[in-house]
Amino acid sequence: MPIEAKLIQDIIESIGGIPTDYFCVDTETTGFKKDDDLIVAMGHCSVTGCQADTFEFKVLNWADFDQNLVPLHWLEQKLNSCRYWMEKKGRNYHGVTIELMRERGYPPLEVFEEYLALIQAAVERGQDLLGHNLAHFDKPRIEYAFDEYIGAEYVLPRHRIFDTAAVEKASICGMLKHDNENRFKFFKRILSARRAGVHYKLDQNCVPKYGLAEKYDLDLTQAHVNPGFDAMLCHLLAEEYREIAGC
Repeated sequence: MPIEAKLIQDIIESIGGIPTDYFCVDTETTGFKKDDDLIVAMGHCSVTGCQADTFEFKVLNWADFDQNLVPLHWLEQKLNSCRYWMEKKGRNYHGVTIELMRERGYPPLEVFEEYLALIQAAVERGQDLLGHNLAHFDKPRIEYAFDEYIGAEYVLPRHRIFDTAAVEKASICGMLKHDNENRFKFFKRILSARRAGVHYKLDQNCVPKYGLAEKYDLDLTQAHVNPGFDAMLCHLLAEEYREIAGC
C-alpha cells in the first residue's frame, strides 16, 4: 500500500472511522472575516447509508436587504474585492453578483432559518456534519450568521464535525491524531498548522488527485460556483477515503 494511502487508513481508524449518515454543508462568502463578510450562498447534500440525495444551494439576496445594515456600495465593493483576490490566486470566483442576487437570490434571514432547521434536523437524526474545511472556515461563519441575523445562538456540535480537508492535509503531511485529542481538536490542529507548499483544495487538488471527475463523470464548471455541488464533491471524497481505508 502506498505510504499516503496507509496514512489515510491510520488517520481514519484513529478518528473512529467515517460516518455512513452525514449532512454535507458548504458556504460561499465575500471574504475571510466572519464579522466583516457575508455568506452569499449556502449549499448542502444529505447522505444516508453512504448514498447521497440530490444536492441543493441558495444564493442570498443581500442587495435588497436593509441598506442601513448592508449598504449596496459596500456590498459591491466586497464582491469585487473577493473576485479580484480569488482570480489572482487562480481560483474560480463563486460568481455571485448584485444582479444574480436580485435575479435568483432569497431573503438572507429566510435562508439562515432554513439552514438552521436543516442542520438541527440532521443532528437530531444522528447525522454527522461533514465539510471541506468545515471546522476552520464554515463552522464559525455559519454560527456567527445564525446569531447575528436571526438571533439563534446555535453551535454546530463539535463531536459531529467531520472535516475532509483535515484528513487530506494530515495524510499529505504525515500528521496523526494525538492520544489526548478528540476528533474535532485533531481537525483544528491540522487545519491551523502552517505547512508551505501543501495544497488540499477540494476542486483543484483533491478531485484530480483521486480521479473523481472521471469516476463520476462530473461537470467541474459547477465547482466553487454551486456550494451544493461542492457539498456533493465532499461526499464523494469522503467515500473515496472510506474505500482507501477499507471501512
